Amino acid sequence: MGDTLVARGARLPLGGSVYDPADPMSKMFFNMLAVFAEFEADLLKMRTREGIVIARSHGKLKGRQPKLTARQQAELVRTSILWSMSLRFSCISASLAVTSARWASRRASRSCSLPRPVETSWA
Repeated sequence: MGDTLVARGARLPLGGSVYDPADPMSKMFFNMLAVFAEFEADLLKMRTREGIVIARSHGKLKGRQPKLTARQQAELVRTSILWSMSLRFSCISASLAVTSARWASRRASRSCSLPRPVETSWA
């Protein structure tokens, strides 16, 4: 941390004194400030965790409430199942139509060769 402050030319004017991180005494002061800042952050995290535990024990913190009612959730599940089934049915019917068209063309031409690939101009 101190090297980046020195490279940037940072100085801290505080109480009539100017602290330069290149000076050994000022470097110690900057390190002490960093230790206190980290200590305060840890205290804040600890207090927050304790507050959450207390709120949960009193039933105040229940988490995020669901946006849908139980009836709306059941309807959503029902419609998604129906949609999934209709999608599967449409895929099956489309593949059957393609297969029956192939067999019809094969019977008409009396050949058993595979269909030719469709040429595209995508490339």
